[in-house]
Formats: sequence, C-alpha cells, structure tokens
Amino acid sequence: MSGSNSNPPRVSFEGAPDFSAETIAGLDRFNAYVVSRAEHDEYVKNLFDDLFGPEDGLPEEVKQIVRAKILPFYARASLLAKSHQKLYRRSGLVAYSFSALAVGAVASTMLVPQISPWAFALELALLLTILIAIVYANKRRAHKNWIEARYLTERLRSLIFLFACGVEPSQVEAFSKTGDADRSQEWMNVAFDQICAQLPQLTECHSQPCDKFASFIRGRWVQKQIEFHQQKATVARKMNHRLELAGFGLFALAIVAAALHLLFSTIHVEWPERLLTFSAIFLPAAGAAVGGIRTHREYSRLATRSGNMALSLRAIDKRFEAVAQPDELSFVLHKLQELSLLELEDWLTLMSFAKLEAAA
Repeated sequence: MSGSNSNPPRVSFEGAPDFSAETIAGLDRFNAYVVSRAEHDEYVKNLFDDLFGPEDGLPEEVKQIVRAKILPFYARASLLAKSHQKLYRRSGLVAYSFSALAVGAVASTMLVPQISPWAFALELALLLTILIAIVYANKRRAHKNWIEARYLTERLRSLIFLFACGVEPSQVEAFSKTGDADRSQEWMNVAFDQICAQLPQLTECHSQPCDKFASFIRGRWVQKQIEFHQQKATVARKMNHRLELAGFGLFALAIVAAALHLLFSTIHVEWPERLLTFSAIFLPAAGAAVGGIRTHREYSRLATRSGNMALSLRAIDKRFEAVAQPDELSFVLHKLQELSLLELEDWLTLMSFAKLEAAA
C-alpha cells in the first residue's frame, strides 16, 4: 500500500501477486480514476469531521490512523461510484425519454405532413443520440464501475467503524450472492483485504472502557444508516408512485385518444382526427418510457429493501443498549457487519441486472 505527495493514495502491492487478469484490471481501473488532490483532501476532511469529534472520547491516535489509512481509499471509491452512477442514470434517462420523443417526431407528421423531412431528421438525431449515450456509458463501464465501487465503499464504511473500536473485520465468503462466474468483481475484495493489511494490530476497544465506543457506533453509524434508509425508502416510494400515476395517466389518455379517433374517423373531421392519431401513437410510447425509467431505477424494490433494512438496523441498535464488555461490543459489531454485507450483496445482485440498454 503506498501513496505519493502529489496524488491521492492508490492500492499497490509488493512483488508479483497471484491474481487473475480480471482482478488486476479492476484494481488498475480503481487506481486510474482521476481525482484532484484538492477535491480528495476536501472529501476526506468532510468525512473525518462528520465521523469524529472531541465529544466522542475516542483515542486521537486511532482517529488519525483512520484518516490516513482508510478514508483516502473510501474517498476514491465513493467519488468513483458517484461519478459513474451519474453517468449511468443520465444515459438511461436519455435512452427512455428520447425513444418516446423519436416516436413523437414521426407521429407529428400526422399533424403537419409538410414537416416530414424535418421530423424524420429529428427522429434520426434522437436515435443517434441514444446510441451514442449508451455506447459511451458502456465504454466507460458506467454500470459496472458504479456498483463495484459502491460495493467497496460500503465495505470500507464498515471497516472505519470496526477499526475505530479495535475490532477486526470478519472474514467473508466472496461471491456468496453473485456467484463465481464474473471474476472481475473479485478486485473489490482484494482491494479491501490490502487496505486491511496495512492497518496496525488491534485490541478490542483499544483496552479502554467500551461504553463510549458503543455510543459512537450507535450515533455515527447505526442511527445515521437508519435515517439514510428511511429517507431512501420514502423518496423511492414517492418516485415510484409518481411514475406509476404518470404511466397510468398516459395509458388512460391513450385509450381515450384511440376511442375518440375511432369516433371521428366515422364522421371524417380532419383536424381532430389528425390530433387523435398523433396522440394514439405518441402517448403509449411516452407511457412505456415512463415505465422503463421506473423499472430502470428499481424504485419499488429499493423502497422495500431500504424499509426492511431500517427495521433490521433498529433491532441491532437495541442490542447495543445491553453492551457492557468489549467482547459483547465485538459480537454485536460483527452482527452489524454481517447485516450490512448481506444488504450490500443483495443490492449488488439486484443492480447487476439493471444494465443500460436501448429502449425498444
């Protein structure tokens, strides 16, 4: 593990480690992510200030080790995840919304036949934009980089709190959820192990009374995660409901337009018939785009998962109330780590199927 004075630290190894080509490629991508020293240092400072304070009573030496040996890698992984999540989501929004607009461009020729050349040119431009957006996002590995970096970020979050309390992280069975087929995901676990390897040996609660450590975990980890998952569940549930209503509304309007189109076609009223023809073509496409965005973002499943996670975290939080000895704190922390890892692997499995593709 090494770093430099000019660049944020990167994962590195001594000698020739026996890793697969996919693992080495994954580590290279992680190290190659460009982040300025100023942005990195500000991110680390904000993380440190959010995690620790004079009132927590934790040993200053321990907090400085976290700052120097864990937070820089957490910052790199988190920034990498956020960057590619933004690219992935924007590309998905372009793919679904522009597909509907392309249909609308063609359908507009029903209203004004004279604009046909311009409408078809617009359709072509929209379809090419979709293709470029998807090809670019896939070339940048937006989907994979996002979920892989987020996986590493969340594992490092657990490590921060475990180390701060003097508790060794549990050994976990890699790919218990994702299977052995995609070995490119192994790099996240290798990186995590290497980051752990450069940390000093630990003793539970650093040979100090464990009450302040239990209070620190509850206030800075458990309660914040409960708030995060509650907020995430609420936001996802609202977005899912709004998109459901929008999709249903567009579908209902399409039915009305089709019915009116049938009526006006029998009495041969030209302009209402053209408008209704446009609506009958465009509205179902718009409804499908809304449904595609809702499915692509997995709002419904994420709302359920975050709601369940908040309940599980509350149960864990109550267990900290009875902690009195270092071994008890270690036991509950390992249970919390196990819960976090299971939730993380479930999320990884769910999002691994939400790949970026052109809307049909």
